[in-house]
Amino acid sequence: MATIVVPESKDQRFIRKRITLACNGCRAKRTRKRLALSTDLPETSPVEGELLRARDEGITITSRVELVPAPADNSEEDSSMEELADALGCFTLGDYGELRFFGASSNFSIIQNHSLRVSSSMNARNRGIAAVRQIPNPCEPSHELRDHLLSLFWRWQNSWQYIVPRDSFILDLYVEKTGRYCTPLLLSAIYALASRYSPRPELRTNPDDPNTAGEMFIAPAQAMLHCEYEAPTTSTVQAAALLGLYWAAVDRESLGFMYIGMASRMAMNLGLHSDCSKYVSRGIVSEEDGEARNVAFWGIYVLDKLYCLGMGRPAGIQEYNITAKKPKSLDRSLPALTKEQNLISQPFPSSHITDNAMHMCEILIITSEVIDQLYAQRQTWTDRERDERIMQTHLRLVKFFDHLPKNLKISESSLQPAPPYVYQLHLQYHVSIILLHRPFFRILYRGRKTGDYDPEGKEVHSQSCKVSAGKISTILRIYKKNFKNRHMPISAVHPAFTAAIIHLLDVKTALPHAQSGAMKRLGICIKTLYEMNENWDWANRSIRAIQSLATQWKVDIWASGLANDISKEHQQQFERYSKECRSTSLIAEEGTAAQSTGVEMLDEAFNIWSYEQSALDVAFNFPDYD
Repeated sequence: MATIVVPESKDQRFIRKRITLACNGCRAKRTRKRLALSTDLPETSPVEGELLRARDEGITITSRVELVPAPADNSEEDSSMEELADALGCFTLGDYGELRFFGASSNFSIIQNHSLRVSSSMNARNRGIAAVRQIPNPCEPSHELRDHLLSLFWRWQNSWQYIVPRDSFILDLYVEKTGRYCTPLLLSAIYALASRYSPRPELRTNPDDPNTAGEMFIAPAQAMLHCEYEAPTTSTVQAAALLGLYWAAVDRESLGFMYIGMASRMAMNLGLHSDCSKYVSRGIVSEEDGEARNVAFWGIYVLDKLYCLGMGRPAGIQEYNITAKKPKSLDRSLPALTKEQNLISQPFPSSHITDNAMHMCEILIITSEVIDQLYAQRQTWTDRERDERIMQTHLRLVKFFDHLPKNLKISESSLQPAPPYVYQLHLQYHVSIILLHRPFFRILYRGRKTGDYDPEGKEVHSQSCKVSAGKISTILRIYKKNFKNRHMPISAVHPAFTAAIIHLLDVKTALPHAQSGAMKRLGICIKTLYEMNENWDWANRSIRAIQSLATQWKVDIWASGLANDISKEHQQQFERYSKECRSTSLIAEEGTAAQSTGVEMLDEAFNIWSYEQSALDVAFNFPDYD
């Protein structure tokens, strides 16, 4: 790769210069005039021209670069521009054109003309590639195997959790080969996660154990990530997020939580949460790079929220910090690709995938603040405030869901099934409803001022949970009719698990004549979890928890002959998981004198969702899938 060195004085060091967007509010108009924030640019300076040319050609800049804005005109926009700048903070520019962010609370957003050292992302990537070459017998998939894995990734994973801008990636992979959007690290992370969807034994380190799928890609990915997180790019963020999903898939939730946390932190480091449209309009960041940043950020946002909801942990990204634009819903023509490459890479229109992803973001934006407060260990709302916020959020969420566009609705009677990712949107909507209402039941949260679950659904919390759990079972049944449960993404485990707990509670508390319907719906959830357990060991953990809770509540979940509907392969996969868990438990018991009863462990599991709440005397309408 060629290198451009911009001339500078002898005493200057090869460091990049931060680009100032925000001024100190105390310096007021004089500073604001000197550091113009207007989008109307002057003629490009020689240094800026070198930077823009290098960005377009993929050339590394190794000298200090300073972008000097033109004096701003006195206009009515001065005040709003100042507020925007103060909120955004400032960016530095890395050697590959990527931005690094310093928020307005940082002193570096105040001090002008201050040089900051920015590590070279290209050097970090090259060190990672060199580290991979030291790994004995690294796996290098053939083009056929590569395309097989990419096909699975585009169809089942990225179409739902939209993190990688597909069009930019595949053009870089097949045609341009610049390494800007398709990097070795990101490709390895995609291989590892996509392997979980594949039944092919050559993707397993143990051909007889589906839970080893993708292992051969992890060591190279970790080696490269270890080098790249020193100087991350957008692709580094995407790769870390996908690796977090991989670790969750093999039931290494602590590692998964750490990797997803790394992804969200790196996203903040790069300022992905901030609106970079001013940089795009100035030509400092290309429109394609700006779109890639937005896709990556909102994908990380959804992943961070869903993972933390499942774990009952605080999310790393808060809505009040976000100014990033939503990705554009556009379909690009890619004539440079062959017919086969287009077929593999574009199973669904990009515009529809983007619409679905942004509606998922909206569900989380509507519910996140309230759910965070409801499940917080230190609550700040009064009972009345909580009641009002829950009611407002529920009504707002139902209204939003009722107004989904027609192409994001699903119906069992439709002759044409919806794309698979639309089902995931509906599952997560109903999980959000349950999370708003579930902790009102004393049986789940003993020792707290909560009410009793009403299996007849005569009060709002019982009705909300019962109806949404039933809808989740219906969606799972429709999905299986149109697709295969082995193609469910890992995020579907939590909805199935959540609904199963409500159905189990329904079976426990309902009158005998009403138990059969709840047992049937419970069976759908359990069977779905079994049918996902070859891909996602996380499903096995959920099955084990359901069985433990059923034993505690003295509910025989196998009484209806459910075991006959579960294949031998899935039962064996669960037994393999259970055996490993028992071995781990024995080791832990030998190493500590303290022992926990099953009830205590369940209490600990449920405490992640606990909060106090009184009942609301209101009723809501729910969407019908029939």
